[in-house]
Amino acid sequence: MKLLLLLFSLIGSAHAQTWRLESSSKAAPVGHGAVYVVKQIVGPAKAEIRLVVFDETQCQMRVAANTESKSARTLDAIGLTENALAVCNGGY
Repeated sequence: MKLLLLLFSLIGSAHAQTWRLESSSKAAPVGHGAVYVVKQIVGPAKAEIRLVVFDETQCQMRVAANTESKSARTLDAIGLTENALAVCNGGY
């Protein structure tokens, strides 16, 4: 939660706009002590943030890199292959 609040404050100060939390879903357990939460924020635009929060003592984080664009796998394919609780795109 602290990280989320820090993110909101950084975004707000960088754009001189006010962002606020509009709603938050109940934490839904997804296994191994991890929970899934959806947050709706509003400001200059509306945004949805989907979070998976986990205890690093109960889960393992791995990085899967798509180094070749011709053989790159989709996030769904990586998640299924790796039996992942969550996947995200980090290559921008």
